[in-house]
Amino acid sequence: MGKHILNTPKTAIIDSLSGLTFLNPATEVYDSTLLLRSPAKDRVHLVCGGGGGHEPAHAAFVGEGMLSAAVSGQVFASPNAGQVEKALDKLSLAKGSLIIVKNYTGDVLQFGLAKERWSATHLNDNSVRMVVVGDDVAVPRSQGALTGRRGLAGTVLTYKLAGALAAQGASIDEVEHVAKIVAERCGTIGMGLEHCHVPGTEKGEAYLKDDEAEIGMGIHNEPGIRKVSPIPSAAKLVDEFLTTITSTTDDERSYVPFKNDGQDEVILMVNNLGGLPELELGIVAKEAADWLARKKITVKRAVAGSFMTSLNLPGFSLTLLLLPREPVALPATSSATSALKFDSSLLVDLFDAPTDAPAWKWTFKGEPEMKVLKEGDENKVGKKQEKAGEEVKGPKPTDSKLFISALEAGLKALVAAEPEITRYDTIAGDGDAGLTLKAGAQGILDVIAQNGIPDDDVVAAMVAISAIVEKEMGGTSGGLYAIGLSGLSKGLLDAAKEKSSDTAGKEVWARALELALNTLYNYTRARPPSRTLVDPLSSFILTFSASPSDGLTHAFKAAHEAAEATRDLDAKAGRAAYVDQEKIREAAVPDAGAWGVWTLLQGIQKIIGAIETKLTQALGIKRPIVQGGMMWVGLPKLVAAVSNAGGLGILTGLTAGSPEGLRKSIREVRSLTDKPFAVNLTFLPSISPPPYEEYAKVIVEEKVKIAETAGGPAAIPIIKYLKSKGLIVIHKCTAVRHAQAAEKVGVDFLSIDGFECAGHPGEDDVGGLLLLALAARKLKTPYIASGGIGDGRGLAAAISLGAEGVNCGTVFMATTESYIHDNIKKAMVEASELDTTHIFRSLRNSARVFKNKIATEVVAKERRPGGVEFPELAPLVSGARGKKVYDEGDPDAGVWSSSGVLGLIDDIPSCAELLERMERDAEKILVEGATKVKRESKL
Repeated sequence: MGKHILNTPKTAIIDSLSGLTFLNPATEVYDSTLLLRSPAKDRVHLVCGGGGGHEPAHAAFVGEGMLSAAVSGQVFASPNAGQVEKALDKLSLAKGSLIIVKNYTGDVLQFGLAKERWSATHLNDNSVRMVVVGDDVAVPRSQGALTGRRGLAGTVLTYKLAGALAAQGASIDEVEHVAKIVAERCGTIGMGLEHCHVPGTEKGEAYLKDDEAEIGMGIHNEPGIRKVSPIPSAAKLVDEFLTTITSTTDDERSYVPFKNDGQDEVILMVNNLGGLPELELGIVAKEAADWLARKKITVKRAVAGSFMTSLNLPGFSLTLLLLPREPVALPATSSATSALKFDSSLLVDLFDAPTDAPAWKWTFKGEPEMKVLKEGDENKVGKKQEKAGEEVKGPKPTDSKLFISALEAGLKALVAAEPEITRYDTIAGDGDAGLTLKAGAQGILDVIAQNGIPDDDVVAAMVAISAIVEKEMGGTSGGLYAIGLSGLSKGLLDAAKEKSSDTAGKEVWARALELALNTLYNYTRARPPSRTLVDPLSSFILTFSASPSDGLTHAFKAAHEAAEATRDLDAKAGRAAYVDQEKIREAAVPDAGAWGVWTLLQGIQKIIGAIETKLTQALGIKRPIVQGGMMWVGLPKLVAAVSNAGGLGILTGLTAGSPEGLRKSIREVRSLTDKPFAVNLTFLPSISPPPYEEYAKVIVEEKVKIAETAGGPAAIPIIKYLKSKGLIVIHKCTAVRHAQAAEKVGVDFLSIDGFECAGHPGEDDVGGLLLLALAARKLKTPYIASGGIGDGRGLAAAISLGAEGVNCGTVFMATTESYIHDNIKKAMVEASELDTTHIFRSLRNSARVFKNKIATEVVAKERRPGGVEFPELAPLVSGARGKKVYDEGDPDAGVWSSSGVLGLIDDIPSCAELLERMERDAEKILVEGATKVKRESKL
C-alpha cells in the first residue's frame, strides 16, 4: 500500500520521535536521537539505532531497564557517526556504554566509526563496547560468508536482557557478555505477502502476485530466498520456519546449537513486520506454541507483537533464543571477574525484569510533556569529555596546489558520474549509490570553494573530509568512506613517524593507505573479489604500497581492472548479496560502489598520475618521453633503462653494424627489460646504402613492436613494410611539410624536430615553439616534440602545444646508464646553452654539435672565402673520431652531437630519476597553469 499518514517524508522520523517524548516524558529528542532525559550515572548505558521504518525499534525501547539512547537515521538509512557520538556525549559513561546494532553494513560502519572516534579521543578508550547482532537464518552460509547474518528481531531480545542487567548495576564486561550470549544463540526467519512502501517514493507495481508469498525477506525490502505460491497455511509456514531455526543437519543454516533431544529450552518472540493484522499474528503464535510442544522444546517465556518492523510490510518473523544448559563463563581473554552465573535462570530473570520502555511495557502514569532539544543547547546535551593528549600536526603535502587540485578532480568526476553510478545501483542494488556519492563529493567541493580544506596538513585535511562525508553521505558507502578516511588520518600520522618525514610523499601515502585498509577491514567482511568498493580500493592500495616509487600508474590500472571485473562477480557483501545474482550477471553492470571508487581515482589520476596521452596509450608506456635514436649512444643498456623507467627506449639500428648485430642487440635489450622499446632506422643519402631491408626484416623477426624512422623517400618502402607487419612507426621530420608527406605514407606518430635539435635539424631554421604550433594546425596524425627539451618545463610546453609527448636525446647522454665516458658527461654538466654550434651550414646539411676545437675548425673552413668541399672536412668529422670522443673521454677528439639542452643539465641522474623528475615537474606546471585560468570577468 502506498498510502501514509504523515506530514512530509522528510520530517517523518523527527515527528515520530517527538510523539514518543510526549508519550514517555522520561525521554527527550536530540538530533534524531531519543534519549533518557536523566540517565543514571552508576550503570552501563545501552545505545542502539539504525535506519527509521522499523518502529517500535529502536526508539520506543528507550527506557529504564532497556536502552538509554536510540539513534535514528532516515527511513532505511543508517544514522551517521556524528549522531551516535552526540548520544554518547549525552550519557554519563562512568561505567561505560554498550552499543548494540543490527548486522547491516551501514549500521555497523556508522556505529563502529563512532566507537573508534570515541576510543581515539577520550581518556578511557574501553568505555564503549559494541555487539553486532546477526540472527537471520534464512540466508545460507555460502551466500552470506562475507556479509554475515542479517540483524532482525533478535536484536530487541539482546538489548532487553542486556539492559535489564545494566539496570542492576552490572559491569560493562558482564553486560557485554550477556548481550553476546543472546546474540549468538538467537535465530530468526521471516516472510512477507508484499514489499513495504517507503514514504515519499512512487508506488510501483506489485512485487508479489496475489497468491504469492516470499520466504526469508529482510527488513529493508530485500528479496527473500524464494517465492512460494499458493500461500502456505500458517501451520506450514511456522513448521518450515521453526524447522530451519532448530535444524542440526542443514550445513547452510544450522546456526543455533539446538540438540533436539527433548531438553532444549527457549524464549519465543512472534514479531509483526508491520502490516499483519493482530488476528493473524495470534494464529501464528498459536501454531508456534503447538509446534514447539510437539517437538518437546520447552518455551520458558513467550512474547508477541510489533518489535522490529519494516514499515507496513504484511508479514511476520519468528525468533527463538536457545537458553544455555550450562553457565557460559566470561571469555578467557577477559581480565574481568564476576559473581554472576550466566545461565538460563539468569536470562529468564532478565527477560522478566521490569522496564518502562513503552514498546515493551507501557507503565508511565504521569502528565505528558513534550521535550525536544535544539542544536547547540549545551545545558541539555552535555559537554564532551576532554580529549586525551595534545593536537598533533600532520605531514604537509609535497605540493599544496597539486593536492587540492587532485582532490577537486576526483570529486568532480564523481559528481559528473552520478547518473551512470545510479543506473548501476538501480539494477544491482537499492539505487541510492550515485546520489549518495554525489552528495558527499559536492559537500567537499563546496568546502574547498571556501578554502575550508587545509592544504598544509594532510591529516587535518582527511579529518575535515571525513566529517563532511559522514554528514553528507550516511549509509553504507558513507560509513565505509568515513571509516577509511579516519583510518587514513591516523595512518598518515603513523606513516610519517615511521618514515621520519614531515612531508607526505609517495612512501608515506602508500604506507598510510595500507594502514587505512586494515582499519576498514575491521568493519567489513568484504575481501576482493567481492563485488564491492573494496575490490578496486584494495587493488589500488596493495599495488601502490608494493612499489611506492614507481607503482602509481600500475595501481590506477589495477583499480580500473578490479572495478571492471565486478561485472562478472556474484555479490558477497553489501545489500547486493541478497539480490538475485543471476539477474546481476545478466545485466553485466559493475558494482556501483566499486565504480564510484574507480571514478574518484580516475579523476585524481588525471592530476597526479602519470601523464596519459595517445602516445602512452598506443605504446603501452608509463611516461610520454622517448629516447630518440642516437648514433653510438642508443645501446642496449641505455635503451632498457629508459624503458624500465617508463619511457620508450630506442635502439639505434645502424650502430649495431650489421643486421645480425642488430638481432644480437635486440635480444640483449630483451634480457634487460620486459617493457616496450623501439628500433631506429635512419635513411641517409649514400652511394652504398646499408641493407635497410635486411635490418627491417630482423626487426620484424625479433617481434619488435615499434620502430622509429628518419629520412627522405628512401624510407617509404621500409615504413610500408613495417606497417604491413603490424608495427607502430614513429617518423622524424624537421618541417611540417615533410610531416604532411609522411602522413600520406601512414605513419602512426610524427616526431617534429625543431631548430634546437641536436644532429641534423634541417635547413628551415624554424624553432620548436612555432613548429609545434604549426603542426597542431596542419597535422591530423598525433605528433611528439623534439629539440631543446630536457626537463619538465619542456614536456609541459610540448603538451600545451598539442604534442603527445617528447623525443629527447642530449639529456639521455648525461645519465648513469649512458655508455659514454664520464669525462664527456662532466663536460656536458659544465657546459651551457651557448656551447653548441652548427657545422655543414654551407653544405646544406646542417648539424648541431658540441662546440669544441674540431667543430670550431670546421666552421672556420666553411666561412672562408670560396667555402669548402666535404672531402676536405671528412677527416675531421668522421664517425670514427666521434666515437673516440665517447670511448676515450677527450671532448676535442672529434665532432659529437649535442643540443642547447646542455644549459639544463646540472647533474648525471639515472634514467629513472630523470624521467620521474621530468614528469613530476611537468605535472606541477600543468596544474598550476590550469589554476591560473579564471572564468570570472575582470571587469
